[in-house]
Amino acid sequence: MDDTAELSCPDNDMMNPALTMTTQVSAILVLSHVFQIFLKPLGQPAPLAQILAGFVLGPSGLSRSPPIHVFFFQNFAIDFYESMALYCRISIMFLMGLEMDIPYLMRNLRPASIIACGGCLMCTLFASTISFFVYEETGSRGSRVTLALVITVILANTASPIVFRLAADLKFATSDIGRLAISSSLIGDMYAAFILVIISGEKNKRTVKGWALMAFFSLLILVGIILFTSRLVNWLNRRNRNAKNLQAVEVMLLCSVILVAAMILETMGFSSIIACFLMGSTFPRGGKSARTLLAILTYTVHNFIFPIYFGYTGFKADTRYLNELKRMAIVVMVIVLSIGGKILGTLAACLYLKKPLNEGVLLAFLMNMKGHVDILTLTTAMQNKVLNSSVFYNLMVSAVVISSLISASLISFLVRREKDTIGIKHIPMEYHSPDKELKLLACVHSSHPVSSMVRLIVSLRGSENVPISPYLTHLVELPEKTEKSSSFYDQDEDELSDEEEDGSNDAVQINETVDMFIEETKMMIHQVKIVAPFITMYEDVCDFADDIRTSFIVLPFHKHQRIDGKFENGKEGIRTTNQKVLRHAQCSVAILVDRGHTATGTQVAGSESLQQIATLFFGGPDDREALGFSKRLSTHHHSSLTIIRFLPTSAKDSNVGVDVSQKEDDILVSIQDQETEVEEADSSALANFYHRYVTSGKVRFVEKYVDNGVQTGMILRDMAETYSMFVVGKGSRGDSRLTTGISDWEECPELGVVGDFLASSEFDVSGSVLVRDMTMELGSRKPMLLVMYVAVYCVLTASTNKVPVQTVGPIFLFGDSTLDVGTNNYLNNCTARADHPYYGIDYPGTEATGRFSNGVNTADNIVQHLGGYDLSPLPYLAIVNDSSNFTTEIFNGVNFASGGAGLAKATGKAFYGQVISMEEQVQQFATVRGNITALLGVSKGESLLQNSMYILSVGSNDIMDYIYTHPVTHEQFVVNLTNTYAIHLKNLYSMGARKFGIISLPPVGCTPIARAAHGGACNNESNDLARACHASFESLLKNLSSTLEGFKYSIANTYNMTMSIITRPIWFKNVTSACCADKTPQGLSECKKGVHLCETRDDYLFWDIVHPTEKASRLAAFALAFSQDPDVVSPINFSSLRKA
Repeated sequence: MDDTAELSCPDNDMMNPALTMTTQVSAILVLSHVFQIFLKPLGQPAPLAQILAGFVLGPSGLSRSPPIHVFFFQNFAIDFYESMALYCRISIMFLMGLEMDIPYLMRNLRPASIIACGGCLMCTLFASTISFFVYEETGSRGSRVTLALVITVILANTASPIVFRLAADLKFATSDIGRLAISSSLIGDMYAAFILVIISGEKNKRTVKGWALMAFFSLLILVGIILFTSRLVNWLNRRNRNAKNLQAVEVMLLCSVILVAAMILETMGFSSIIACFLMGSTFPRGGKSARTLLAILTYTVHNFIFPIYFGYTGFKADTRYLNELKRMAIVVMVIVLSIGGKILGTLAACLYLKKPLNEGVLLAFLMNMKGHVDILTLTTAMQNKVLNSSVFYNLMVSAVVISSLISASLISFLVRREKDTIGIKHIPMEYHSPDKELKLLACVHSSHPVSSMVRLIVSLRGSENVPISPYLTHLVELPEKTEKSSSFYDQDEDELSDEEEDGSNDAVQINETVDMFIEETKMMIHQVKIVAPFITMYEDVCDFADDIRTSFIVLPFHKHQRIDGKFENGKEGIRTTNQKVLRHAQCSVAILVDRGHTATGTQVAGSESLQQIATLFFGGPDDREALGFSKRLSTHHHSSLTIIRFLPTSAKDSNVGVDVSQKEDDILVSIQDQETEVEEADSSALANFYHRYVTSGKVRFVEKYVDNGVQTGMILRDMAETYSMFVVGKGSRGDSRLTTGISDWEECPELGVVGDFLASSEFDVSGSVLVRDMTMELGSRKPMLLVMYVAVYCVLTASTNKVPVQTVGPIFLFGDSTLDVGTNNYLNNCTARADHPYYGIDYPGTEATGRFSNGVNTADNIVQHLGGYDLSPLPYLAIVNDSSNFTTEIFNGVNFASGGAGLAKATGKAFYGQVISMEEQVQQFATVRGNITALLGVSKGESLLQNSMYILSVGSNDIMDYIYTHPVTHEQFVVNLTNTYAIHLKNLYSMGARKFGIISLPPVGCTPIARAAHGGACNNESNDLARACHASFESLLKNLSSTLEGFKYSIANTYNMTMSIITRPIWFKNVTSACCADKTPQGLSECKKGVHLCETRDDYLFWDIVHPTEKASRLAAFALAFSQDPDVVSPINFSSLRKA
């Protein structure tokens, strides 16, 4: 009988091979799930069940029956099977590259290479010693060298896909030993792939030069595909910036590129195993492309491809050839030498690397996992006619399958036995070294706290040389009536009944923030998604935290702060989830109370501002955990940490510390070994921290003496404007007298007494709050109800600090009455004035300053948030009139805005007489610029101007003038206005301006005066023009930013912002009428003394017939400065632009 005929099938094609393959795949999937039902309770991993399923279905099991054998083993069916295995291998290796922790691989390349090489070299040695014996005993014909190479692959190869899946199934893939095993298996796969290339080349008989040339061309193709894929991915990410995922056609395009590249390399005679892994590992990680592919491939590979791929390995085994003792002995010998070689080589490597013996044994069996590459090597040798023995083929396949089954069972046993070694070990932050890798799990229910979460990640990054593995989990509520579903990636949109319920809208904003963060920092954030009912959501969070071995969890607070500064209750289920996670998690937990309207996460990463951080230490295990947490913060180069220890006043005389140097009310101390009222553990922790961080100058140490919680609260209030972050423990205080009575009541006990105070309205400051919980005791798996509280107050934006920011220049304001703070007071022939009552009725001193408001206006509020001053810079004309202060005042900024002015030179002059047009305002700035450069010198002056910010709010008066005259068509008006705007912006740019904050046009057709002229309804013509102008202005700014070097901008969509308030008047009772106006036969009167004045001005959106109230201006300025909503301000907010 011809040996090769045994590899084929009968010449009787009874069925379509495609149907045969489909049936085989379906049977493997069904059988693997059945075996998993019985094996999983025994602790056996899924790959074992899948290989066993193929083994049972193949010639060793059900296919022994002639009808089944004929059905599965037809002519050409083998080709279908091999093609299917190839596509599976491409998908698996690409996914492995995409999910691989490349930074870890690069950091541990040396130990991974030593472990892989140790096992491979020992197995190669064993293979060379038995190849002659096997060749003779199996009756092989062909090249002895090729047979020796084949046996080398069978003994030395490590199936990285199986190791990858085994580690994930047994819950140690994220441990150090798991990641080391996966990295080593990849290197082992490379060794086998290299030998496979040599075996493939035996048929072609190429020269060394020919092989080198082919290898060079293959490398060029691979590099070209990687570069092309990178550019394609970046283009797709930009194209789908506002989409949740890529479109199906785009996904198919990316998959086609990867598949074509792999097939080209296979055709050239090179294995695509390593190429696909490299394509995956070099695939751009941030953006919609990586996220979409990862979601699709993860589900498909883990649920379908892995079972088929592993099952096909078992399907190839034919134990019918083990019908002789001699053949059985050969299989046993190969298995023993394979396992023995891996054990000897791996243990020798681990001994050299000084790794424990038990870890070495586990690594050895992991390195012995065999898979499809072994069978591919055998098949390639047979198909190329360089080896010709079906006995040898089937004996080696049987050895591969049996060896893998044995190793998988032993690995499962070893993992269970070494649970204490490789199991979940959560180290409290108190004992966590800031030089070691930090894993953290940040959770969000919506897009609101995402920026604060990524800020926290940046702060905890510490030194850039220290690794950090952050995970951001989107928690989505699944209604209880729906079947519970939890996944790490996006569910089908059809699975949930409502788009809001499945987090689709939030997901887009979350992804955008994370993508921008990754793009700027190059630091990867792993995104996952958990969908579950609130009642059981904590289980999924805790389980996932255990799987990734996180050091601590960050949860969002159940309340969120509205734009007016008040807290609004969210879903009660969020609070329930937080409380359950605090009780059940085995690691430290944190709750983030986002009190700050901060910038995007990317700006966090790039900020150069120094953050003032305070750790409040009252004593007890919780505060020691807070102290440990602070170690990480202190190592960040943009952080300045102060440890503030609270002690009773009576401790002053007990000499807790010596070397006391008093400065005002703060006492700087050195901690000594001397013990007084402070517990030994607290003193030890403080002493260790002091000697490591304070003596080196990295951290400042302060002591505060108080008698009760009231004094503690007063001190904390005084600190509100000094520090941008607070860290403190929850309970178990060393001295409860220090916190008792700090607040009238405790609304959120889970935050602790101090935490609840810092998160309450009593502690009035813009910022965020983070509450940490250490829920396990060192060396114990039992929960320990200790909570660490951390308050993060605008990590990058200390908006309440009244000290001018020194790293940026002043602010210059241009435009109309929105920003005018008194310019028109100096124009004798101007009728657009606000220097009379009731203007300024709520201004300090009830003074009518020229602001078109009942109090401060938008200019004042913006400057407060961005510049650190209480009010807007003085008007240019005010500074000119007081020439003695001119040279000093211009460095505080200048306000050029004039009520009634517009972009066009003639705007407003027909109605109001004398106004300062935008052209004249730019000319005034030229005078200021000249004085600045003259005083500082050209170089320093230009630098100051380039770091300054230029805020423009203009255009509304142009529309009002146009509505009355209609000199041209709407389209031509928009074009003319945009061109004029471009001239002004370019003139400012030519004089050094680089950062432009543009306040676009509001719905001028919905002002009280416009409504009065249209029967109470909005003037749609004016509103349409405002929208058209905004779109044109936005296009202009994008063009200028791409053509003018260094041109940066932020444009506020005032139309959307105002219309959202009008359509949903949450903060105002009246959004249509003016607070200060009288109805007349001609419409509405101007605001002046004697007209009707509303009683509660904060209830009104409009102050007079055109302008907003002080409250409306305050809300608008807050949104412009800190909103993350691109429908309000884009591409970044004003605060981010200020720091850019």
